[in-house]
Amino acid sequence: EKATSNRVLVNYAQISDDSDENGKPIEDVDSTPDEWIDEEDDQDIERIRLQCFDLSLRKFITAINGIELKDGNGKYTREPVVDVSNLVKGTDTTAVYNHTKKPLAVQVGDKVVYTIRVYNEGDIDGFASEVKDYLPPYLKYIQDSEINSQYAWQISEDGRIVTTSYLANTKLSGFDGTKLDYADLKIECMVANGAPLKENQTNIAEISEYTYNGGTTDKDIDSIPDNMDDKIPTDEKLP
Repeated sequence: EKATSNRVLVNYAQISDDSDENGKPIEDVDSTPDEWIDEEDDQDIERIRLQCFDLSLRKFITAINGIELKDGNGKYTREPVVDVSNLVKGTDTTAVYNHTKKPLAVQVGDKVVYTIRVYNEGDIDGFASEVKDYLPPYLKYIQDSEINSQYAWQISEDGRIVTTSYLANTKLSGFDGTKLDYADLKIECMVANGAPLKENQTNIAEISEYTYNGGTTDKDIDSIPDNMDDKIPTDEKLP
């Protein structure tokens, strides 16, 4: 359990004692028992390298009222710029995701599209088999949205939690040393009547179920799946 990702574990073996057929000490012609001397043939090593399972999630607004938020190069203005240098150097298990979280100004009735992006930071291929989105009080799920239908979201009875297994069969390949594999989900919501003026509406998402090697797992190296149900701030503290 104390082994860290990418650590090479070296296992040594050697003949520690030898004797003739009568059990008496005997001299090996080219080796010294119970003493590690490089190049002697009474010893050998074998190596294994620990791999980790590690998915991550980021969320960013990509459209308001059907207008995509892109710069002059066609790139989403709030899309994460990913720095994987920590992963390459092995100094951390998490990449750095640079993207603004400055609130965007909206009005009642505006339709907001969020992109939820799941990355694979680990060595092992995996799946985000379930994703949950927790909606604030004045952000309403749009039942007849084409986007929401496409990503097969399911809404809870109170209208506050939406869940999808859309990515359950989308394999995210392990980190290749250069860039992270990822897959996207989108969800469309509407700013509801009664939304307080100048109050932030904070939308939170998480990976609620991981899968790899054909089965669900909670073995993510630095995250716990389905961890937010009892940790979402109260409505008063969400802004």
